[in-house]
Amino acid sequence: MTADEKMVRQLQRLLDKQEILEVVTRFARAADRLDRDLFLSTYHPDAEDDHAVFVGGREEFYEWMESTLREQRHSTHHFIGNHSVEIDGAEAHAETYFIASSMTKIGKPFSMVGGRYIDHLVKEDETWTIRRRLVLTDWQLPVSNPPEGAEQQPAPLDHFPARERALAESRELPSRDRLDPSYRRPLTISAQRLARYRSTTADRPVDR
Repeated sequence: MTADEKMVRQLQRLLDKQEILEVVTRFARAADRLDRDLFLSTYHPDAEDDHAVFVGGREEFYEWMESTLREQRHSTHHFIGNHSVEIDGAEAHAETYFIASSMTKIGKPFSMVGGRYIDHLVKEDETWTIRRRLVLTDWQLPVSNPPEGAEQQPAPLDHFPARERALAESRELPSRDRLDPSYRRPLTISAQRLARYRSTTADRPVDR
């Protein structure tokens, strides 16, 4: 490989990394502005997203998200933090830290969640999109300290309807070792959780 070829390769890698980061930040903006077109542009048409209390494709995810946020939140603010990405040709795996804050309509007036977006992305027609996304919650406010010697419990989900709370019981949890889902290659979304969510939503109104 010549020096010029190496430079071109490195430049393309940098451009790909920047474009992948922009996909993630567009998602955050789309969620806060409830911008459907911008939201859908971040996902592959065949995307699957496991958001702990939701599992499904991009269109059904947006409909669920907009309904939930309009009903439960006065406003939201998604802040994007540490971002790492591994690129292998036209595929990539990314881990992005986030803090999501909101002014709530139900329960306590303010909530804050810290977690990570674990993404498998693909590049088609020179455009990167999210093919699979798994959301991990690392912490959530408000919290209470567990009794001494007890394990920290998963983030509370009292503000979600019973259907979402039941689904969340089987969600993947973070781990402070290489068992953490961020190390999984390739990233997969549980077919069982996807089928379970869709079976509870088929031919029935949303229970809110």
